[in-house]
Amino acid sequence: MNGAMPGRVLIVLTLVATLTGCAPSERAAERAPLSGTSPGSAVSALSLAPGESRYVLDPADSRLLFYTYRGGKLAQFGHNHVVLARGVAADIAFNPALTGSRFRLRVPLAQLEVDDPQLRAAAGPDFDTKPSAEDVAATKTNMLGERGLDAAKYPSVSVSGRVTEADGANVKLTLALNIHGIKQSQSVPATVSLAGGQMRIRGALKLNQTDYGITPFSVMLGALTVLDEVAVEFDLAARPAT
Repeated sequence: MNGAMPGRVLIVLTLVATLTGCAPSERAAERAPLSGTSPGSAVSALSLAPGESRYVLDPADSRLLFYTYRGGKLAQFGHNHVVLARGVAADIAFNPALTGSRFRLRVPLAQLEVDDPQLRAAAGPDFDTKPSAEDVAATKTNMLGERGLDAAKYPSVSVSGRVTEADGANVKLTLALNIHGIKQSQSVPATVSLAGGQMRIRGALKLNQTDYGITPFSVMLGALTVLDEVAVEFDLAARPAT
């Protein structure tokens, strides 16, 4: 939303190789790297069963994006938002059969990047408004504040998951998400590919802010509001740990 409104983007990063059954849309074609990890985003290593191998996230070749949308009769006075997760870390225990593969992922909220102009342009006509620098700064401040993700109390989002079904490159993931201090589970489909020593996990996911204890922001009796649903798209690359 604009700078006057707390853009409480519930960036639920559960993201890990999860998706809602569709491949990422064409707006995800251009890559924005997650950048290097930080101490706050580190994840502990998973134990390996016989025959399994460890993979770690390749942030330079990965992307995790969140999209929030405006609503209400006065929606034209706000903005939809694109948020890029940076500093993401993940550890993967890979089973050659795919079924039984496991992962842990963590996203440091302080490193979320709001409304990069190139990402907005790639996201399509729903994101063709141009929030000012002040709008962007206010959106991030409010997004991470007490009435949003409350990053001071909950500095990261964590996700763990397991592949429970596999049919070729198509897999079903059972996820445990910890966002805003609330844990939820969800099963989602995803695609996994292996080529040139690299694993790639692609997909999309939808989450509701209210499921994690956040009431979507609204003003004027709902005439201008942030919609509850948050869309997530990811294209995550991982390489064998050295």
